[in-house]
Amino acid sequence: TMGLNRLRPIVTIRRDHPSLTGRDVLRDVEGKAPRVADRADVVTRPTWRDDRTVIYGRAEARREDILMRNADGSGEEIKIGTGMTSRAAAGRLFFAKLSAATNGDLFQVLLPPGSAPPGPPELVQQLPVHEWEPSLSPDGTLLAYSSGDIGQSEVILRTYPTQTGQWQVSSAGGSYAVWSPRSDVIY
Repeated sequence: TMGLNRLRPIVTIRRDHPSLTGRDVLRDVEGKAPRVADRADVVTRPTWRDDRTVIYGRAEARREDILMRNADGSGEEIKIGTGMTSRAAAGRLFFAKLSAATNGDLFQVLLPPGSAPPGPPELVQQLPVHEWEPSLSPDGTLLAYSSGDIGQSEVILRTYPTQTGQWQVSSAGGSYAVWSPRSDVIY
């Protein structure tokens, strides 16, 4: 999984290979690799808070923590919350959180600019079906997410922040929607 920092020559990388023990979470274009996390796994999926801070997940004892740290590896990890599959856009971090009653629900955390701490988690959507992998459009007006059980999910698109419309945009299964920079295409 890769994500490019907009202003600096750094990409986030998560390598999936069982024989790799020292997986990089960040690597700059020149090949230098500041270590941000002590390990990467299937929940890492790094995303940028801003041009200096990376957000990533880590499985810890039957829960998935969402953490952030300076992209150059300096400073300490800061725990944002517990959840999975986080994505940052428009000053917010979106993630899913599992619950026994409703399966997966969608949450957000406000990410103020600079070094201010993130806000508390806020519920965005809670339905009886499993919702996960949220992705806010770069312009902040539409929220795409996966709905349904793993392997049988579809991508749903809804207006944001107020839900005035909702559409299923995949027809034969889909997950982990990625937006174009102009917010006009979902991949």
